Amino acid sequence: MTQPYKQNFFNFDESKKNNYIHTNDIIDLINLIDKNNYIESIDIILNKYQMIKENEYFEKISVRKQHGIYYTNFKLAYKITQEALSTNTGNIVDLKFFEPCAGLGIFVITYLEYIYKNYTLNNTQLEKILSNIYISDIDGSALFLAKCLISKYLKIKFNINYIIQDSNIYIGNVLHSDNNIHTTKSLFNINFKFDIILTNPPYKNLKASSKELTQVEYEKYQNYCKFTSKLIRKELQLQQGTINLYKVFIELIFEKFSTDSANIGVIIPSSLLSDYTSVQLRKHILNNSKINDIYLLSESTNEFNSISQAMCYFGAKKNNASNRIKIIDDNTLNSSYQINLNDMNEIDSNYSLVKLTDNANYILETIHKFPKIQSIESIYNLRGELDLTLDKKYITEKKTKYPLLQGKHIREWGITNDTKYVEESFITDKPTSKKDFINDDRLICQQISNMSTNKRLKFAKISKNHVLGNSCNFVTVNKNINLDYLLGILNSYLMDWRFQLFSSNNHINNYELNDLPINIDNKYVKEIIIYSLEIQNGNLDKIIDINKLVFKIYNLDDNHTLEILDNYNDKYANLLKESIL
Repeated sequence: MTQPYKQNFFNFDESKKNNYIHTNDIIDLINLIDKNNYIESIDIILNKYQMIKENEYFEKISVRKQHGIYYTNFKLAYKITQEALSTNTGNIVDLKFFEPCAGLGIFVITYLEYIYKNYTLNNTQLEKILSNIYISDIDGSALFLAKCLISKYLKIKFNINYIIQDSNIYIGNVLHSDNNIHTTKSLFNINFKFDIILTNPPYKNLKASSKELTQVEYEKYQNYCKFTSKLIRKELQLQQGTINLYKVFIELIFEKFSTDSANIGVIIPSSLLSDYTSVQLRKHILNNSKINDIYLLSESTNEFNSISQAMCYFGAKKNNASNRIKIIDDNTLNSSYQINLNDMNEIDSNYSLVKLTDNANYILETIHKFPKIQSIESIYNLRGELDLTLDKKYITEKKTKYPLLQGKHIREWGITNDTKYVEESFITDKPTSKKDFINDDRLICQQISNMSTNKRLKFAKISKNHVLGNSCNFVTVNKNINLDYLLGILNSYLMDWRFQLFSSNNHINNYELNDLPINIDNKYVKEIIIYSLEIQNGNLDKIIDINKLVFKIYNLDDNHTLEILDNYNDKYANLLKESIL
């Protein structure tokens, strides 16, 4: 075994006196750890170091926020370790371990805790396990303290003196070096990948903000973000939308750092489970690894300091596929939801993983016996044709034959008239196939609707010659489907419920509308058209009648109807409930 740790493992910038002061404070706390208080003491050390980074500033932003740092407490890290290793079938002595975003090394410690509780090892076996542990981080001070903390843990639990070898540690940007995305070879000069990877990656968009940096640093960081984003998109195939570091690390872990049969445990924002810009990454993980349980942490969880977003954690076994997944609320544990992925993929095109009761599953399976909008050739679902920024020059106060409608003008079943107009040159200057729909009657809804809104899908019918801003979505049809009938379906509580189940943000996206099932051929079409026209003409009491018919044509009984209506508290939903009870 190597000698006990000293304080000079790495060279630090001598000018940063505070780093030494803070480091010595943490060392003092590490030295106080004993076998009776190690869990509480480690959590105190993690919190203290996070607060140090919170109070260190680069320009106008704290170092913690700059690097997206949120440390995981011992209890939670151990749960993730258990989830990841529960499906391990390899010989623990031979397995290579990696914590890529190590910080103070909490997952190394919980990995060793798991081994301590589940294996009986001699010193030779333990030494081999320790020699197979690798860590990396951009924060050299954190890694110095990680060596100290891990060594202290080993002393009090295993009664050995050991320091992680310098060759097993990488300090610096773990994503890339120069013009290449990192591999295990470039990080550690090794020719193998890792069998076990546990981590809590940084959560930060790769995007510069002028509010956080001075102009000079903003320009530098903006150039860095552009360069790095281009490099990531070139070498990693599963990134969509704005680059977020946690998604990049997840792809690196699954594709670059791990063996084909690796065990992986991560804690990440729960947006991965349903967000559209995570579709490719989500599909890849589910199709290439086995996940049994996903645990959800709400925005109000007390597991983290200085964080207010929903999180999730899970263990995955590569070289398998996920068929059934249980989603569990971590705060209650007795609240869980089963998802059959084979069925869900028929319902939701984006592999979204959402909490569904047995009744909700039944309702979805029942209504999705009807075709989705995207599969009905006679329905067109698009975003408004006028870009309110790029096409601003065409907008005028002067009355023309083309009124402009924006999202703010849309109400359920109707529109407001306080609108501007669009110059005719907008039509003639840049003809597009989308602009052809200006000559048709259309159904329109807002492109943004706050998630806290009781009912979010609110469609209205407009006549031809209205130009729609890109804050609107529109649906139109050919002559095989009646537009007033479709308006009645899309404005129903059933369609809003179906939409909200899988919506993960304030946007109403066309791809989400595309997944709505439409019963286009039934004996109540004419009746629904009549109700729809009456509502448009001001007889709002018919909202009750039209919703009753919609539930009926989708073959839902009173119990399932009430389950849906329980999500709504407006006048007409309450009257509907009263009429059923």
